[in-house]
This record gives sequence, C-alpha cells and structure tokens, in this order.
Amino acid sequence: MSQPEIINFTKPRTGNEIHSTNMVPHTSNYQLNKEGGKKETRYKVSMVLEGTEIPVFVTLPPMETKFTEFSENGDAETFGKNPDDGKQSTSLVAKVPVKVQRAMPSLHADQLEAIATLKEYHNQLVLHAFNTLPKKGPGSCSFAAKARTKAKKENAEDIEARAAEIYLENSHCGGVSERDHEEDGKTVTEEIITLKRKVTGYEKGVKGRYPPIFHKIDIEGNYHDVSNTVDKWLPRGTLVQCRTRPQFFSAPSMYGTTLALDRDIIICWKPKRKTSMNNPKKVHYFADGDSDDEEPPTKRARAE
Repeated sequence: MSQPEIINFTKPRTGNEIHSTNMVPHTSNYQLNKEGGKKETRYKVSMVLEGTEIPVFVTLPPMETKFTEFSENGDAETFGKNPDDGKQSTSLVAKVPVKVQRAMPSLHADQLEAIATLKEYHNQLVLHAFNTLPKKGPGSCSFAAKARTKAKKENAEDIEARAAEIYLENSHCGGVSERDHEEDGKTVTEEIITLKRKVTGYEKGVKGRYPPIFHKIDIEGNYHDVSNTVDKWLPRGTLVQCRTRPQFFSAPSMYGTTLALDRDIIICWKPKRKTSMNNPKKVHYFADGDSDDEEPPTKRARAE
C-alpha cells in the first residue's frame, strides 16, 4: 500500500500592511568596542511601530516586477564585490495584469497609495536624522553641516529650517526613483520601487545565507514553497507581494534612504512564457559534389 503524499504548506509573513500600519521615525544608538578598550557611539535612524522602538517590515500591495536579481551571489559579480557582500533585489512598478484587474479593481490605486507612503517615509527619515543626529563628532553627518553652512550664506530667516530643506532636497531616495522608457514611440516616465537584501544576514543571531523564499497560493488558500521554480530572476511583469523596511544611511559620498527586502515573497501571478517563432531564412541550394576548382573524374573508357 503506497504511502500518502506529504504536502508541506508554508506560512509567509503578511502582517503590518502599509495602508494600516502607523510608523514613525526613531533614532537609537549603541556602543561599538574599538581598539584600546575605547567605545564609539553609533546611531541608527529607522521607521518603527508607533509607541515602540521596533523597526518592522511592512507589507506592500502586489506589484509587477520590472527587474529582478536572485542569483546566488546577487550583484557581487556585476560590481566586483566579495560573494558574501552581494545583494539580491527586485524592482517593482505600479501595474496590474488585465486578468488580475478584473478580480482586484482597486489594486492600482492601492499601489499608488503605497508608493506615496514610501516617499513620505523617506522624507520623515531624512528630516528626523537631520534633527536628531549629533551636529559634531561620532554619528554626525557632514552633509547636515554643509546644509547649515549654505543656509547661513543665503541669509535665511530661519537657518535651521532652511538647512533642513536643503538637506532633504539633496538626499538620495534609493527606494523610489523615476526612469524613462519608450512605449509606443513615446517617452514614458514611471516610478520604480527598488528593494534589496544582502545575500548574507542574521536569523536568530546566527549569520548565514538566507535566500528569499517564494510562495504560491493554491485555490484552497494554502501557500506552497515554489523557490525551486525561480532561478536567477522572475519574468518581467510577474505580480509579487513583498515586504520592505525603510532605513536611513549616511556614507562619505551620499546619504538618504533605502528599502530592505524581506525574505518572504508571494508570487500572485506570472505571465505565460513567450515562445519565439523560428522561421529560418532560405539559403541557396547546391547539389553536393566537386568544387569548381577541381577536375571532374575521367570517365572510364568503354571496353570494346
């Protein structure tokens, strides 16, 4: 008697929907041990659940993929990084397949609202960093000092307010950007949502490689792990639901925000694979035989 097939269902995290989760900017700090027993204070600016100090991932509405990079080492080879320093990513756009649109008529409006919220997160994080990070010393941002200097040179009535405006204007919004592309002979500008995750990270305090888990729901409402069907990328136009966590960064060359990608990715719909029609071009026909520069074999003389 054959054993019944064991089906393993998955439980992707889908909580903290972006439309209904109250997030506020928060600055925290921690001590980093340095050589010689010295300690350095480091600062972290993030969006947290209101009333807590917990930075969480928020769930976005399903969006279409534009570009994806899910190879084992992410973009490490492209940018010449150490394999463990690579990043996997997905770029999303506010589009809805026609088939899905009929079942979810408000999805496109939800997508646009989510993008507006992500841009507002960026503004809040940058301004909060400007107002709460130290003005000098460890943890300070040199670009904030430059913004204050510029505001003074402008003889602004409210130097601090004007400096904050300058700081926000010059910040880098890594999660939401605009790109132009050709569509029906016209230049179209669309907003791209870019989410990234490091190929190495920590889970329950253990460092390792924790690649994305791709889930697919069946008609009965059960999720299945379909990661084995995803190679290095997803087809363009795949409808996926992702979770993201906005975060502030400050580097020597720039500052701003990025959007981290959570491990759980739900594939809601995939386009059919297009098969290219192979119509070979006709070439001249030649009978097999000797080439022109060779003498044809001499016919044998008929014996009389």
